[in-house]
Amino acid sequence: MPALDADGNDRGGVALPDLAVPLGTQTGWNIHAGEGLAGELCDREGSVFPFAATRAARAASGDPRPSLEERYGGERRPEAAVRAAVEALVRDRLLLPADGEAFITAAVRR
Repeated sequence: MPALDADGNDRGGVALPDLAVPLGTQTGWNIHAGEGLAGELCDREGSVFPFAATRAARAASGDPRPSLEERYGGERRPEAAVRAAVEALVRDRLLLPADGEAFITAAVRR
């Protein structure tokens, strides 16, 4: 199992913008919900466990991870933070510029 950061996301490797500026915890696994498969890992699907929208919602649910409000203020995920993550990856030659623009476009749409 990989080491996890404070949000439960995998540490190490290349942190693409969706992990560098996250909206939730992302896993490379999922739990089967089919009859007789409860608790079995599914190796081709991932899960996303979204962060609470506000500090109050986080506190009400007992989620220890900071909410979107606490992380990013009033914005769901600031374009500037995604753009900075993309620029660093492009500068380090870990992401093509066109792919970086696609990440930015997707982040703005969400």
